[in-house]
Amino acid sequence: MARGPILAGGKLCSSARSFANQKASELNPEAILMRQRPQRTASIQDKERGAARALGEDLVRQREVLVRLPQIIGDGGILPVSRTTFYSLIAQGKLPEPIKLGPRISCWRLADIEKFIDEAEEV
Repeated sequence: MARGPILAGGKLCSSARSFANQKASELNPEAILMRQRPQRTASIQDKERGAARALGEDLVRQREVLVRLPQIIGDGGILPVSRTTFYSLIAQGKLPEPIKLGPRISCWRLADIEKFIDEAEEV
């Protein structure tokens, strides 16, 4: 079985032509559209949106959202401090200890970080 185009006298042989046609049909947008999965019904989408909205409201209400270190510090973080400063604040007791989800996964509660920011703004 041919894995790619095979040249026979400078021209594509029949198996290579079928391979090339198959690859061309895979790139054809109409062929791609025909292979898409059927759309979900509106009622299922509404149920999923409602469940996601309820879950999001529960998380916001509970304030038990966990965030990782890159979400807290650095360019995209909510605290403009370095890693060293962040861990020294933990050692001083100004920030809480991390929640360990695994041997190399640490998280913090978003509510605890926001509480630290609010207290720092008051001073």
